[in-house]
Amino acid sequence: MVQIAHSALEAGRDLGKPTTPTHLILLGAKSEAHLLDIAQALEMQDIKFRLFHEPDYDTGYTSLTTEPLYSDEARKYFKKHSLYKFKEIS
Repeated sequence: MVQIAHSALEAGRDLGKPTTPTHLILLGAKSEAHLLDIAQALEMQDIKFRLFHEPDYDTGYTSLTTEPLYSDEARKYFKKHSLYKFKEIS
């Protein structure tokens, strides 16, 4: 969750303040490679985003935040992705 906060902070700083209320939706990515595939697809659709690279533990890219997406056209790419599900460790 901390990684998400980092990328959201950077996206807010770099992409500007939204003009209307927005929602935060968490989607799962299975690995850094999967996250980078998502980033490449977003680039092809001209959706602005920021990737967060964790500098402290050499874990690579750990999260991605897009610009606010208001149109159904911009949002439709994400319909094929799963919502993030917290897995409790026992």
